[in-house]
Amino acid sequence: MCLGMATSVLGQVYEKYTAPEGYPDWVAVRPVDPETLVPTKVVGPGDQWSKVIAEAQPGDVIALEDGVYEGSLAVYDRAAPSAPVTVMALHSRKAVLDAEGGDPILSTYPHTVPASYWRFIGLCLVNADKRNAEFANLRHVTFQDCEFANTQKRQGLLVESGEGLVVSGCYFHHNAYGLQVGVKDQSGVKGVLIENCVFDSNAGKDLSNADGVGVENAVLTRDVLIRDCVSTRHSDAGFDVKPEALILRCLSRQNSGPGFKIWRSVEMRNCLAYSNREEQIELAGATLSTYRRILGCTVVAPGSTAIAVKNLGSFAMRNTIVDGRVEVATEGALDVDYCLFTQAPGPWQGQHSIVGNPMFVDPANGGYHLRQGSAAIGIGEYLPLLSPDLELKVRRQPFCAGCYDRGVEAGRH
Repeated sequence: MCLGMATSVLGQVYEKYTAPEGYPDWVAVRPVDPETLVPTKVVGPGDQWSKVIAEAQPGDVIALEDGVYEGSLAVYDRAAPSAPVTVMALHSRKAVLDAEGGDPILSTYPHTVPASYWRFIGLCLVNADKRNAEFANLRHVTFQDCEFANTQKRQGLLVESGEGLVVSGCYFHHNAYGLQVGVKDQSGVKGVLIENCVFDSNAGKDLSNADGVGVENAVLTRDVLIRDCVSTRHSDAGFDVKPEALILRCLSRQNSGPGFKIWRSVEMRNCLAYSNREEQIELAGATLSTYRRILGCTVVAPGSTAIAVKNLGSFAMRNTIVDGRVEVATEGALDVDYCLFTQAPGPWQGQHSIVGNPMFVDPANGGYHLRQGSAAIGIGEYLPLLSPDLELKVRRQPFCAGCYDRGVEAGRH
């Protein structure tokens, strides 16, 4: 339900969404259309690209021609709210910024002033020793349609601190660690949007806890929205989220750790988790004031632990398919109903929940749509906030349990 309220918390125009009473408000940002941007300068690989960008003025749109760019860039505080500096590839991901095994390609170091109102669009950042991009004291910075690949020891992108981070339509692969926002026990970021991103095969040899997405610092990082992302084949969790957050329509599969590791008050809607080596969803590290909600999700771990609810904090679940065990070890309140379980979880399962066969279309190949006759069809509670489903299809009434509306569409996700 959109109220259309304009604000500048994340440095771009967005619409503020509200949910029924008792749920938090969150924000959504519209990405920039590169076709609407007119370059003020066009730079080639041999044109001292970093010097041109470092001298950019508010409102400049600097376009990089196809090719490989060597060296690095320290980002200064040169832009303004109404006139951001944009650095974009003329052709998506054809401008390759190559660190050649050295320092970060983009960074705010050693400058202590913030990097404010910058947009990086369509760039490919590769081959840094530790991080392809590293920002501290960031203010309203967007990474859109960028590729971060082949860091040897650390993150593809690390944002330590600041306000107003947008990571949209980016591809993180073959880094030691994918994307990290905030630093444990040190710093955080206020106002974070991560959307339409793919995180694949970030599994550092020297890092046992290499996640696809890691959002740190439950105290200093807040207002986090993660939506429409896929995280797969990492050496630890697909998503490791410590602060309060809303996670919408995300998929986590084939990770060596949990699919989703949630630490504080997080709500998950229309998510899918399967084939992760540890729990598909682990709810850990909570306090008594923490809420954890799983709404309209499909969680698959036949014969093993699908969901582990640990420590303190309340736990609510609606309209969810759980194929596997649910382990509950919490002193907080439990509120579970309108779910489908493949094995009876316990007396707390709810009056309207049932035990039955979800009849997935092709589970052996990642196809978790519902066949005709599935026990999940039509058993869900009517919750408008769950429409559209994982594939952005409008849910029909009566609602089904799980991340998909009824249908026999095959396909792997």
